Amino acid sequence: MRSREEGGRRYFEFRTDRAIRNVPMVFAVPWAPRRWSAGDLRTETYSPEPIAAQDASLLGMRDTLAWLDREIAPYPGKTLRLVATPEFGSGGFALPQAVMISHRRGLRARPSPEAGFNQAYRRAVHETAHQWFGHVLGYGIPEERAFLIESLAKYAELVMVERRYGKQAAQALVTWETDRYARARLTPEQSAVPLIDAEDTEDMYSRATLAFACLRQRSGDGAIIGALKTVAASAEQSGRPARSLDFVHALKQASGSANERAVDALLSSSMTVDEALVVASCSKGDQRVGTLKTTQRPTKHARVVLEPRLPCCSGRSRPWQAESSDRIRGLL
Repeated sequence: MRSREEGGRRYFEFRTDRAIRNVPMVFAVPWAPRRWSAGDLRTETYSPEPIAAQDASLLGMRDTLAWLDREIAPYPGKTLRLVATPEFGSGGFALPQAVMISHRRGLRARPSPEAGFNQAYRRAVHETAHQWFGHVLGYGIPEERAFLIESLAKYAELVMVERRYGKQAAQALVTWETDRYARARLTPEQSAVPLIDAEDTEDMYSRATLAFACLRQRSGDGAIIGALKTVAASAEQSGRPARSLDFVHALKQASGSANERAVDALLSSSMTVDEALVVASCSKGDQRVGTLKTTQRPTKHARVVLEPRLPCCSGRSRPWQAESSDRIRGLL
């Protein structure tokens, strides 16, 4: 709208063309953007070195942006920006129309040959999904927990990893989250709060992955996506923020009466994970969730090698290796 100079600085005043979330952000970086398409949308990347078209983080962002814009609700913008950042305590963070990705973990990390899935791709999918799960759904109600934000982003991971890398990679992701959940819960038999009310990290992330892996078997992606689309459209039309129970009700309706008990057991009951999986018929005599053996703990399903190549954004001066899944359990 206007600009001025004062005290050796230039100031700019902007106005948005519509109401926006009250989480404004400004990035000042010395790198020119590289631009890519994602369906009918655009993406921009800002990093100290050029990002290749097949970079896992870029693919995760473009795949997820195009998918959710097409199948859930229109993206509330025209461009999504990926900004490489120094270490700030998390592998990624989502802001409206921008995603911060750790330069070390997201752009310099390379999967080792035996890795079951690509962590950089998974992380980019997760943070991109927050443009919907967190900025379209999952805000405005103080008493709501993080189900519509974090747990739905875990569902997006399952879908995108499978679509890009196949069922075996998605299976490795489920196995990894099972391992993380087992390590976080010293007493797996202890009662749990309903997943939609959960606040513990292992519930919001790992338990949610197991629940949605089961729901994909029972109800199918069509029902889950249909429920998400219904909830997003209702929130848009009514102007009322969505609640977790809105999604549960929509999913039960989309899944049919035969799956209502499974949906309740997995999302809104206080059953343990094993009990909920049994009720949902996703756990059989050998403790399997589909093709997953929940009693086994993997050791290298997400092994990565991080090799700092540039002085910018590098937290270490030598290669760092995560030897087992428990070493990278915090890399979300």
